[in-house]
Amino acid sequence: MWWIHYGFDYNPLDIRPTDNVVGLGDIEKKVTRSIENGEIFLLYGPIGCGKTSLAMTVSKKLENKFIILYINGEETPNINLIKQVNRALYKDFIIFKIKNKKPIVLILDELQNFSESVIKQAKALYDTRKIHSLFLIQVSEIIQNATPSFINRIHRKISIDFPNEDTIIEIINQRLDGKLMFDEEFLREIILMNNRNVRSVLIELNRILDELEHPISGKITKELIGIKKIESYDSTQNSIIDENIKISPQQAMILEKLLGNELTIKQLSELTNLPYNTVSKQISRLVEKGLLLKKEKNKRVYYSINPAYLSVIMKKFGK
Repeated sequence: MWWIHYGFDYNPLDIRPTDNVVGLGDIEKKVTRSIENGEIFLLYGPIGCGKTSLAMTVSKKLENKFIILYINGEETPNINLIKQVNRALYKDFIIFKIKNKKPIVLILDELQNFSESVIKQAKALYDTRKIHSLFLIQVSEIIQNATPSFINRIHRKISIDFPNEDTIIEIINQRLDGKLMFDEEFLREIILMNNRNVRSVLIELNRILDELEHPISGKITKELIGIKKIESYDSTQNSIIDENIKISPQQAMILEKLLGNELTIKQLSELTNLPYNTVSKQISRLVEKGLLLKKEKNKRVYYSINPAYLSVIMKKFGK
C-alpha cells in the first residue's frame, strides 16, 4: 500500500465516488437549482466523468435542507420505492411515528438498470408530493425503461463530460495534498493517454505507484518510470487503439470484474462463476487483443485492464 508511506489512512487516489468534486461548479449549480425547484431532471454523461461524485457532493451540501434518499439501480433494480420513501418520511419511536418536516429528494443512479415498475413508482411518489424532487442519473440522454408520460415530465437534462486537463491535475494534486507530486508534463501525458477519463487516470496512477519503491522525495517523472520499466505505462505508449474491438459476453464479464482491480485467473473464475479453463481461454484472447496486461507478483500471475483501452471498454459497458 503505497499511501501509508505518506501518512494517508486510505488511498487518496481511490476510484470510488467522493463527496468533494472539483471543477464542476456550473453543473453543480444547475443540479442544486433543479433540486430546490422540485424538478424531475436527468444528469447524463460517460462512465467515469463524475456523475455519482457530483450527486454525493450536492447531497452533502443540501443535507440540512432535505432528506436525501440515494438508490443505485445496479444494486437494487426492483426495489420497492414506496416502502423506502415511507421509511424516510417518518421517524419511528417506540409506540408512535413522527413525520419528517424536511422534503425528500430521491436520487435514482444507474437509471437504465431499474425496472419500469420502479420508474412508475417514482412518478407516483412525485405526483402525490411524497418526494420534492426526482434526480435521475445514467450514461445516456435517452431513457429506455420509462413510459412516454414519465419522459414528458422531465423538466431538464443536464450533460456532464470529462473534465479538462487542468481540472484533472487540480483533482489529483488536491487528493495528494502535496505529500506526493507528479511531474506536470508527465501527468498531462497520462491524462491524454486515458482520454481525460478521471477514473481511468486514477487507475493508471495507482498502477504506477504500486510498482515504485516508497517513499519518494522528489517529483515522479517519466524518466523515473522508465527506469522501473512499468509495463502498464510502457506498453500503452505505442498502442494502436481499436475503437471497434469486439468483446464477447464472457469477456465482458471478466472485464467488468477487472475494473480497478488486478486479479488472477482463479479469482476471476470464482467472481464470474465461469469454469477455470473458460476464463483462462478468454483471458488469453483478451491479452492478444491488447485489452489486458499481466504481471507476476508473489509467484502469481495477475491481470489488469490496459489503461489505453479503459475508455473503450467503459463505453461498451455504458452502451
